[in-house]
Amino acid sequence: MTRIFAVYLLISSSILVSGQSSQKYSMVNSFQYMTKLDTRVDHSEFFGRYAEEMGLSKQDDMTMARKQEGVNGYTHYKYTQSYSGIPVYGMSYFLHEKDGEVKTANGLFAPKLNLNTTPTLTAEEALNFAKNQMGAKQYAWESDSKQAMVDKVKPHPELCIIDRALTRVTGHYALVYRIDLYSTVPFDGKQYFVDAHNGNIYKTIPLLENRCCTGVPGTCETRFYGTRQLIVDSVSTNNYLLLDDTRGEEGLGVVDFDGSFFSSESAVFDMENDGFLKGAMDAHLCTTRFYDALLEHFDWEGIDNNNGSLKIGVFAQGEENLVNAFWNGEQVWIGNGNCNVGPLATMEVVGHEFMHGIIDYTSELIYADESGAINESLADVMGHALEFLEDESNFSWELNSFILNDNIEAFRVMDNPKLKESPALYQGEFWEDGANVHINSSIGNLLYVLLADGRQGANELGDNYNISGIGRIEAAQFLFYVNRNFLAPGSGYNEYYDASLLAAEEWFDGDQLAIDNLNAAWGYVGLPTNTPDDLKDLSVDSNGFYIECGFGSYASTWVEITNEGAQDYLPSEGASVRVVEGFAGNQFLVEVPLDETILVGETIRISLDSILEIQDDAIIVSYELQYPDDSNPD
Repeated sequence: MTRIFAVYLLISSSILVSGQSSQKYSMVNSFQYMTKLDTRVDHSEFFGRYAEEMGLSKQDDMTMARKQEGVNGYTHYKYTQSYSGIPVYGMSYFLHEKDGEVKTANGLFAPKLNLNTTPTLTAEEALNFAKNQMGAKQYAWESDSKQAMVDKVKPHPELCIIDRALTRVTGHYALVYRIDLYSTVPFDGKQYFVDAHNGNIYKTIPLLENRCCTGVPGTCETRFYGTRQLIVDSVSTNNYLLLDDTRGEEGLGVVDFDGSFFSSESAVFDMENDGFLKGAMDAHLCTTRFYDALLEHFDWEGIDNNNGSLKIGVFAQGEENLVNAFWNGEQVWIGNGNCNVGPLATMEVVGHEFMHGIIDYTSELIYADESGAINESLADVMGHALEFLEDESNFSWELNSFILNDNIEAFRVMDNPKLKESPALYQGEFWEDGANVHINSSIGNLLYVLLADGRQGANELGDNYNISGIGRIEAAQFLFYVNRNFLAPGSGYNEYYDASLLAAEEWFDGDQLAIDNLNAAWGYVGLPTNTPDDLKDLSVDSNGFYIECGFGSYASTWVEITNEGAQDYLPSEGASVRVVEGFAGNQFLVEVPLDETILVGETIRISLDSILEIQDDAIIVSYELQYPDDSNPD
């Protein structure tokens, strides 16, 4: 009999210790949400007037990245920061101008920068540090595979400056190389921030969540939506491509895993042809409808608002059963599904993944921590808005449109996230600091539900609310607008709250009842909060794995401790990680002291190779992060 050893983890436990607010954070705190300016200035004069108060020196440059016309007479200006010519990653600042005068401002920036901008390590040395951390057997540029899902060019590390606590502003800065690594064995993609002086890795962000034509009417038999009339491409007699050249600068088409367009001998694409059962025609339909919905309802054209093409591929990873879909930085890839889950080419999934691409062209929300949760939530918002527009009769707040087996539960439940052990209250039950972005995204998802449908009753704290719904499309339009003009790459939920209030003044044109309703929706999910400016916040994570035929041997595993706070952790503080079989209070296995300094933003890995002996079919292991004065470990 095959024995399988599974480890199930409690992740992202946290320790919070507050301290005194730093001068640098106070500067950011003063300017990240400005509703009253003491001087009348336009956007071109703003930084000249406020640079000193913001802690910006002559080496800092605030460069206009985008000008966007808003509603009710507003114009929005987005600025990015560089220091001595090196970009400061994750920082964007917004000026909101009306009648030639900046009325409000918000965003994130790095004050009081003062660091050595000449790297000690070469780009190649930094790349090696990232490769050692990833530990892949084969990288994309080393592969001769025909897969088109990932960039096969060897990465070119780019210098930038980060706050080591990325995505937060703490004043602990570092010169780093930003490196995008893609591997084919295993299939993966991660972005690393490697210290340009000593090789420390401060942050790891997942990258895969992830001609001349003649358009003619075609008939496509889809898996989920029946037979539909769509535009296809007539290349020549008896040669048609699943490509619509009337939408997007380069057309809108569906490709196979090797990058080639699906084809047919006629304008009828049916499910009898090999491969189309995998969702190619559903992908074509959903992408077409998303393009049209953006244009009609969101004042947005294509992926980049410049009619950039919406590119989508199916058969991700070839013939393998992949229950996933992702945006890879250039296009959406759809997995085939398996016997229980069909191809993930449905309205809610396709809209979701393309929204990740739109975020790349707007707020650039970093796909980690709270900013990543907001990124994920906005993608859920747009996926469900598309489903409501195009398939209202089957609309639900569950993520389940691709499930074939009635015994399989929905992946997420937006209107009642606690059913899937995701939080309904900011920092409430099921909240996990530094968690997988799909967990804490439920806060933004529930906010959308409340704005869309309204709700009367008590929240998790027992506080009663009476929230009026403004409609599912109207709520999605508003949140899309907030993302487009007000969110910075490192925005967390409190910044999302602030940004939405600024946007509401403009969007609802001063309608106080609408603004009060928005405040009530935020209050229901527990925001805003007053988190200490300087806190100590450690999180624990580990690898989940399966081992076959290993009875009597030891499992190879590890835990990673990340300093997510604003203060360095010192060994004298005496924290430790306890490894427990089962959940809290069950059989104690080992306690590992944290006996090395963990800098802000730094992650350390502790090997546990000789601790977990395989003695049964399965074992549940939890990791508890403890401080000496904790009576109840996290």
